[in-house]
Amino acid sequence: MAAVMVITEAAPAALVIAPGIHILASTSNDTKLIRGGHRTLVVTSRKPGYVKELYRAGAWLVLPSLQNGCLDLKIVSKALGYRQNKG
Repeated sequence: MAAVMVITEAAPAALVIAPGIHILASTSNDTKLIRGGHRTLVVTSRKPGYVKELYRAGAWLVLPSLQNGCLDLKIVSKALGYRQNKG
């Protein structure tokens, strides 16, 4: 998953395992923090190459993530083709 993330940057966000939030100071202004925890950050960016930039800044591992966490039901339901009945 980490290799796919480096090559494609296809996920809407990235789960970053890192020594701390200070690594964001070494990235472009386009990289936005969504949330953080102990040694983990969820970030997003529209800038191509931002995953490699995170590694250069000191990230230990960068994995694909959803912006609202693993249970982002809107995205998951769209991916599964779920249609809501209106009426």
